[in-house]
Amino acid sequence: MTTRVMVIDDDRGIRSFLQKSLTAKGYEVEVAERGATGLQRLLAEEFELVFLDLNMPEISGQAICSALRRQEKTCELPVVMMTAMFQTPQQMEKMKSEYGASAFLLKPFSVADLFAVVDALLGAETQPEAEEKSSQPNDNQSGEAPEQAAVEPISGRLDKTPFPLLLHKLYQQKVTGLLHVQKKAAKKVVYIKNGYPIFARSNILGECLGRMLVKEDVITQVDCDQSIENSKTSGRLQGTVLIEMGLLTPQDLHGVLKRQVVEKLLNIFSWPEGQFRFVPQADFKKNVTNIELSPSALILE
Repeated sequence: MTTRVMVIDDDRGIRSFLQKSLTAKGYEVEVAERGATGLQRLLAEEFELVFLDLNMPEISGQAICSALRRQEKTCELPVVMMTAMFQTPQQMEKMKSEYGASAFLLKPFSVADLFAVVDALLGAETQPEAEEKSSQPNDNQSGEAPEQAAVEPISGRLDKTPFPLLLHKLYQQKVTGLLHVQKKAAKKVVYIKNGYPIFARSNILGECLGRMLVKEDVITQVDCDQSIENSKTSGRLQGTVLIEMGLLTPQDLHGVLKRQVVEKLLNIFSWPEGQFRFVPQADFKKNVTNIELSPSALILE
């Protein structure tokens, strides 16, 4: 499965640098000089990662990122903002909170900086880096599972290796990484840590937060529509807006997010066919909701 990446930047040099660097690693890269053009393509097509310049004419990177977060199709799409303006960690965290950026690249950045971010969001695509990490001494005395040995990326078909069996094999190997699963236009990414699935992203509209809450009768369709409108106005994520509207508590939201992850995983169990690719990596560099379920517990659901 080819991973599609969109680059939106009015700087020709940055577009060329990213396109050449990412293409050399096997990614399919599309570029857009204008923000509006890039946003239209993101909403109409399927992409797994976006590189977005913060300061562009006509429409800013902040506005594009906020627009993506308000749409069910792209609300979980990883977005890397590129900027030379916001230098401090506090400023970058504020931007993540306000606009929903997944990560930042501070210009100028190197190829190593680029792939450190890509690997954190999509998983390491190159084996040498994993081998280098696995060869370092392990001083872990905390009692946690040790860092996994180098594992080759795994790929195959779900009609040959059903999803429950695939989960069980990953659990037996105690691996950590990203499991990419696709059936036609439906795509999901399952975060695996020490053999346990802990988080999942999906491009299926029915699995988005608002629709799930309406289906569960937690909120009404009117509430959902109002939260989407408020999200568009404020630029905040829908879950945060639902808390502000008094429809959810922070504890409620945490529980809902866990159920959402479980539903995304259980849906894959019904897929009779599709493709998968597991990309190992040492750990995840962003916070994810831990569903605290073993593969066997998922299979019994």
